[in-house]
Amino acid sequence: MKKLITVCGGILLFGLGLGVGTVTNAAPSVTTIETEKAKIEYFDIENGDFDVVVTPKKGYNVKPEWTLQDDKFYKDVYLVGSTKERASEHVDASNAAFPELNWELSWGNE
Repeated sequence: MKKLITVCGGILLFGLGLGVGTVTNAAPSVTTIETEKAKIEYFDIENGDFDVVVTPKKGYNVKPEWTLQDDKFYKDVYLVGSTKERASEHVDASNAAFPELNWELSWGNE
């Protein structure tokens, strides 16, 4: 009987240790919004920071509406999602209206 209690106690403590390890090593909290055109993931990081990842789907890409700088922080960031065809039309129309731009379409950036 004493051996059975010792074994059960050991199993209980082992399980409790696994549970505590799972809680303390938990991944950041994630909130996901998903449509047929994009997936947006919000990660709540433990030190109070957060990350937002926007992943376009089905032939879409995104671009910021203005140039972002690594050493600047912004109150908001406006992203535009577009298909390659629409992006190409935008680049062509911009170049026609403002020839000095001389933009080239850049679609496959990683």
